[in-house]
Amino acid sequence: MVRRSTNAFAAMQRRLPHKALLHREGPFRRVDSEELEAACRRIADGAEHLTYAGGRGAEIDCKVICFNTAEKAQAMQAWIAESGI
Repeated sequence: MVRRSTNAFAAMQRRLPHKALLHREGPFRRVDSEELEAACRRIADGAEHLTYAGGRGAEIDCKVICFNTAEKAQAMQAWIAESGI
């Protein structure tokens, strides 16, 4: 077993501070997950992005998508609203 001295997930969260939230009642179908991932890659435009299940505060019961700029997070939030995913 290898011990890491850093928390890679926490470091990535610090690098990607701007968030878009996707609240959804039911489970994701495979098609929905693929569509969401494609939109994340398109909006990130070659940069990093991070998707995880929220567990605190306003993020509870949401899928959180993090980007490095506020414009990308706003574009993702607009896509979520338009797509009806």
